[in-house]
Amino acid sequence: MEVRKTFDDIDLQQKFEENGYVIVPFLAEDEAKTLVDFYLENRLEQHSSGLHSSILHDDPVFKKGSFEKITAAFELEAPKYLTDYVPILAQYLVKEAFTDDRFKLHLDPALTDESKYTAVSIWCALEDITKENGAMFVNPKGHKNVYFARASGPPIYFSEQIQSETAVKVIELKRGEAFIASQKIPHGSMPNNTDKPRIAANLRLIPREADNLIYYKELNGDLSIYKVSQDYYKHAYADEPGSRPKDEGLIMQIEQASIKSGIESMHLH
Repeated sequence: MEVRKTFDDIDLQQKFEENGYVIVPFLAEDEAKTLVDFYLENRLEQHSSGLHSSILHDDPVFKKGSFEKITAAFELEAPKYLTDYVPILAQYLVKEAFTDDRFKLHLDPALTDESKYTAVSIWCALEDITKENGAMFVNPKGHKNVYFARASGPPIYFSEQIQSETAVKVIELKRGEAFIASQKIPHGSMPNNTDKPRIAANLRLIPREADNLIYYKELNGDLSIYKVSQDYYKHAYADEPGSRPKDEGLIMQIEQASIKSGIESMHLH
């Protein structure tokens, strides 16, 4: 059976399969500035410390406006690289000035059936991003050991020994460059030791033919899987982040034991 391509370019596809990510030119400088200006003009004072996402913002108008602005900008560029992917989630990811916390190596939630499809995350620098102001770091090739579903909500973190400097690679980007990664790549971010916020934009996509899935964690640790519409994150999720889907169909459940087994296997590798 032929494996579905993520990238049109053979070289990018090979690098992506091997390392779990690629770095490409993405937004023009004026496009990046437009997104920065929109964020700065609409931010709220209570969102002025630490690491935060626009999808968790208190103002629903700004939250949905951010979604539309980022999607519109990225949809022009993503097809130059990706093979028939559609956007499902857009957000600003901001690490404010003098945020000295290192966001530990972790995994984001699954977005579709990863036994069939590869979901991707485009993380674009809206200004130069360095080790000093909150650059991302990844565990290259770590995506190859992730074979279990992950729920929306708190991420899955890695043990301290796996987060050593020899196990991760810091991703520094120029304004407009994008880090396009598998949704399964282990990643984190450096502290922001500068006096300015580190502002990035993020778009998550799935193959056009794939189902958009929400993996909801039950109190007993099991996962309930819901098939949702393509615009679910823009509307229902944005209104109530992390809540159980209300009007969507439950398609199956996964027992906690199988997820624990997958996590243990990943750590062993």
